[in-house]
Amino acid sequence: MDKPVHNNGYTLMEMLMVLLIVTLFSIPVSLQKDHLTLFMKKMKMYSIAVQCNAFQLKEVKTIRIGNKEALFDDKLFHYPDTISCSSVTFHYNENGNISQALSYTCKDSSHKMKMIYQLGSGRVRYE
Repeated sequence: MDKPVHNNGYTLMEMLMVLLIVTLFSIPVSLQKDHLTLFMKKMKMYSIAVQCNAFQLKEVKTIRIGNKEALFDDKLFHYPDTISCSSVTFHYNENGNISQALSYTCKDSSHKMKMIYQLGSGRVRYE
């Protein structure tokens, strides 16, 4: 006896094709935002390294954030071509404290994020 064939569902191949199409359309948006987030994490990491260096060596260390590059004490960091930031200059004193509370904005073609430096606590965060 032959089993009856039921044609009222989707095949595995059809389901995989739909899943592939949905995934491909969602990747570019998430990669762009993740790209800027990773950039901001790197900027935060460099700032904390300069702060620790100022505290450890008991020296004043300066940070200059420009439109297309940043100078963290003596290390020059060039931004990716798609990212630009507002300009700001500040320093960490011998105790690792920041000279002023401030924030600056970095953006790419579709997203914008802000880096915030808190006075007193020495904390850095981005949002």
